[in-house]
Amino acid sequence: MARDNIVRATLNAVLPDDDENPEAHPWAKLADLARARGLNASAEDLRGLPYDVNLTDDVLRWLANP
Repeated sequence: MARDNIVRATLNAVLPDDDENPEAHPWAKLADLARARGLNASAEDLRGLPYDVNLTDDVLRWLANP
């Protein structure tokens, strides 16, 4: 399995299915959870964050030595 395939599959799993519905994620609830943990984040802040997939060193080693 290639790194790009893992990244694409992960993004497909977490990104909203419907681009017309900006509230496909519970941004307000996620912001509440962040604030409960001491982070100053609003729903708008969270909505604007990019989606990044960071593979662990173990996964990268596994990919290098199939």
